[in-house]
Amino acid sequence: MIAGIGKNWKSYPVHDVYQRLTQPVRVTLLSFHALTGCDTTSAFSGRKSCWKTFQKHPFLVSGVGHDGELTPVVEFVCHLYGTPKQPTTNHARLHLFCKGLEMLPLSRDTLELYAICAN
Repeated sequence: MIAGIGKNWKSYPVHDVYQRLTQPVRVTLLSFHALTGCDTTSAFSGRKSCWKTFQKHPFLVSGVGHDGELTPVVEFVCHLYGTPKQPTTNHARLHLFCKGLEMLPLSRDTLELYAICAN
């Protein structure tokens, strides 16, 4: 892959990057991309935190793109926002709001629509 502008470009050996990924990450990479920000969905804030969460829990996004169950996606978003013990994103929103934080995850209903767009 070649990326850059004008005279400033760089070549990235994609096959080397692919070989460094674990098998679960390789299998669910497109689902992760669809969920966390491609051309049809907006991105969650913090790309690095999304990637780190995905590397730890790649199986949670495996249903995206296959009209899969929403529960693993909810769990992924709860992990992403640092509230893995919360059962739903609505509970996570309340928990983070009570802490006075402004960056809240999507509500369950909104996340369901978001996942439909990703599918």
